[in-house]
Amino acid sequence: MAGGRTIAPMTLPLNNPAEAVAAIRESLSKASKESDYWDVRAPEDDEEDLVKYFIERAFTQTLVFLEAAGLPHAVAALAKINEEAKEDYSKYSNYSEGVYLVWPAKLEAFLESIEVTFVRGKQGIVTKELIDILRATLYSITDRRCFSSPPKDEADVHARIEAVLRCVFPDLRFWTTSRCEETLRPLVIALRR
Repeated sequence: MAGGRTIAPMTLPLNNPAEAVAAIRESLSKASKESDYWDVRAPEDDEEDLVKYFIERAFTQTLVFLEAAGLPHAVAALAKINEEAKEDYSKYSNYSEGVYLVWPAKLEAFLESIEVTFVRGKQGIVTKELIDILRATLYSITDRRCFSSPPKDEADVHARIEAVLRCVFPDLRFWTTSRCEETLRPLVIALRR
């Protein structure tokens, strides 16, 4: 506060969030690689030093990113975790398949949030209505430059539309008419009552 006014925190420009996250993940990956054999033997001094270095670096990178993004609450939360981590950046714990580094596991929640907010959310947002996309596929599925002949039957039409839609929705699953009927039958019965 200055003169009774609250001053907004300065936000720095974010050049490339995907590169920032990749750099943080690389630091964590290097730390993880150094600790690969800690489940079968005690950590060696140089390994432990490198793990500490890479994890501290990942904390610093993440804090700088969050500061640049203008997220003071996230900065404060991560700074608190970092203070605890400073006691032993190389802290690890056992689980059924070996060991894991404690602090990278805590950083993961922040990294996932950064990716969802700044990386994944900015990659090609489709704002067209699905029905408009479906109508637009009519030309593509009958284009002789794409297909040598018109669709033979309903299944062929569905396969071609699915191919077009997969360009926009890569995780699209094709459901046959019979599968849709099976899935919707309990709903239809309930609605008729």
